[in-house]
Amino acid sequence: MHAVALRPLLLSIQKASITAVPRSCALERMRPYLCDKIIAERHFDYLRSKKILTREDTEEISSRSSSRKKTGKLLDYLAENPKGLDALIESIRRERTQNFLLQKITDVVLKVKNEKLEALKGTNNLSRSYSDESNFFDKTKDKESTQMHHPEEDYIVLFLFFFLTNIFKISCLVADT
Repeated sequence: MHAVALRPLLLSIQKASITAVPRSCALERMRPYLCDKIIAERHFDYLRSKKILTREDTEEISSRSSSRKKTGKLLDYLAENPKGLDALIESIRRERTQNFLLQKITDVVLKVKNEKLEALKGTNNLSRSYSDESNFFDKTKDKESTQMHHPEEDYIVLFLFFFLTNIFKISCLVADT
């Protein structure tokens, strides 16, 4: 595996991790607002048809004592499913009764995503200054012709280092929210 091939791979890993985070973070950030505005039962049929909720889930939600608690439990189930928020948005569109929520949800998701990207950019800049990893590829490339061992060994070790470092950074970002 060559150094040039590692950089796009690391970027795709970061992007995949980032896109999952904003939706669940956005749901949590909007939780009090959504609990006031959404009536959970209105969305059961659509969410069941998309296999986001089961009949047991809807029964569990319905057993809650207040509308806020029902919506809170619905949000818990939606946060567990990677397609949960998208399905809720589509259900709101289909209902056509709370279209004002669509823009609000979209704005919050984009805001959280931008915050995560900015935080990740800042973290990457810090890690580069500490480990000088940006020059490591160039130094390794210059030494390849004089090395006695297989040059791919360095790249594999470097890839694992980058991968684990970025996973750790992302998990720290998630834990901070």
